[in-house]
Amino acid sequence: MGYPVYLLVAVLITAVVLTVFVQSALFITQNSEEHMIYQELQKIVIEAQNMYEYADEGTMVTVHLELPSSLRFAVFGDVPLPGYKQPGSLDRNNAASNNQYYYVMNNGEMAMFHISARFCGDATTDIVFLQPGSFDITLELIRDLEGHSFVKIT
Repeated sequence: MGYPVYLLVAVLITAVVLTVFVQSALFITQNSEEHMIYQELQKIVIEAQNMYEYADEGTMVTVHLELPSSLRFAVFGDVPLPGYKQPGSLDRNNAASNNQYYYVMNNGEMAMFHISARFCGDATTDIVFLQPGSFDITLELIRDLEGHSFVKIT
């Protein structure tokens, strides 16, 4: 009578250990992908900060990015909307400082950061919206009509 109980206990303990192991593996995978996204976006941030602080107007730099499919989207020059929704338009908010960026993962996690550089898209009235993929982007230091410096990302 004791052996079936021992067998049941062993099976339950094994199931719990396997569940914990699988959950840990998934957590490590998600963290490594989020770290990779952070590292890729840091390529933009480092170049943008250097340009904003030390470069002359018109300076251009090309950066290669490889953003994994676990990223839902990344935005430079805007603040997140409630509920982690994609921006409704690419218009820049003139009342904001435009020196923040954030990204949202497919699992709903979000990270937001502030730096000294201001960002804009093709026009100085746009924000920058990035989706997963592999591509080259160009950073250019420009001034708008009011004399504010921006790092334009195209």
